[in-house]
Amino acid sequence: MKLATQRASAKPGYPEPQKCLASQNQTARGPAPGLFDRFSLTCPPRLPMSKIGKAERCGANRCCFRVNFLLPPQIIFACLAALAVAAPQFQEEFRPDYRPIAILRDEREDYGDGNFRYEFETENGILTNAVGTPGSQGQSNIQGFFRFPLDDGSIAEVQYVADELGYQPVSNLIPTPHPLPAHAIEQIRFAEELRAQGATWDQYGFRLTR
Repeated sequence: MKLATQRASAKPGYPEPQKCLASQNQTARGPAPGLFDRFSLTCPPRLPMSKIGKAERCGANRCCFRVNFLLPPQIIFACLAALAVAAPQFQEEFRPDYRPIAILRDEREDYGDGNFRYEFETENGILTNAVGTPGSQGQSNIQGFFRFPLDDGSIAEVQYVADELGYQPVSNLIPTPHPLPAHAIEQIRFAEELRAQGATWDQYGFRLTR
């Protein structure tokens, strides 16, 4: 009678799961904990085919294989250590000096008619001053001076005039052209004499008048 009951349960409407690794509604542990820390194989209780929908039949009468993806603590710690090593390292000896520079003098006067004067000086050797006067074309003609320290410890100084003729600086920092050789000076002098006599030249340098 017991055998007949077991055979009767294997009807076409009740397909059996294929070799379930655990009993129904029980979880079987995987081999060894690792990257995939837990494997579970769950066999849901059998239901009559007439009581479950078409889309649910596969899950209702078959074992469900589930994988819980868990990162081991070693991998998490390794990632955190890599981030800490890759972070920018700020060392004291490479930090620039941001010490504020004191201003010793800052004087400004502007009369609004082209006349003005200002002077500015700091404790690290920077100095600038300028005096402006009205120009012939409504501008301010300026005479000024400024200096500042160089990296080698020397001081750069520039005097300048800015007027109708433009900006005219004077400083030992400005490179000067090499002196002209004697034959070049002679050619320039000869050309000036011919020009004084009325000689002209075309765009290619050929003389037009004799």
